[in-house]
Amino acid sequence: MPRHTRTFLLLTLALAAVEALLVVQEAAAGGASHLLLYVVVPVGFLALGIGAIVYAGRQEEPEERDIVRGSSVVPFGCFVVSVAIALWVAMLAYVNR
Repeated sequence: MPRHTRTFLLLTLALAAVEALLVVQEAAAGGASHLLLYVVVPVGFLALGIGAIVYAGRQEEPEERDIVRGSSVVPFGCFVVSVAIALWVAMLAYVNR
């Protein structure tokens, strides 16, 4: 496995944990930082996915390039889920007003 592939995956896991904490805070107290939940976390996932693809392009070995490109699916999938969670939390906040 290429050197920084695990780093991209660990950063994705850390960002997912931050998003989970923000969602729990929103559910418990109704006061999560909306800028973090709706903008920063999804953009972070998108940036990690793009960073993984850019890093994959710099790999010399085709096998390593394919591994890094394959691992970029994780942050992009988290981006989609993150946007869905943000929309769901926003809808619940609007309905419970």
